[in-house]
Amino acid sequence: MFSHDLNRAVNAAVSLFPTFHNLSENRKAVLCNMAFNMGRGLSAFAIMLRAVNEERWNDAADAMLQSRWAGQVGDRAKRLAAAMRGET
Repeated sequence: MFSHDLNRAVNAAVSLFPTFHNLSENRKAVLCNMAFNMGRGLSAFAIMLRAVNEERWNDAADAMLQSRWAGQVGDRAKRLAAAMRGET
């Protein structure tokens, strides 16, 4: 079941981020983590999606932290935003 869910998350991330395969492993992990949690609901993060696709990592991280999702997942959002910025 986990493999199925993970594959679905990876496929969702790939479909939302055309440059997914060119991203660092940490950024891929962030996007897959979020897609695993939200599925295609990740598509609602329009500002973050645009920032990632334009390689504006700080803007992407800021958008993550300013979302309702960040309030729901707490410290996890901070860790993932740091990885998006390239701090980990």
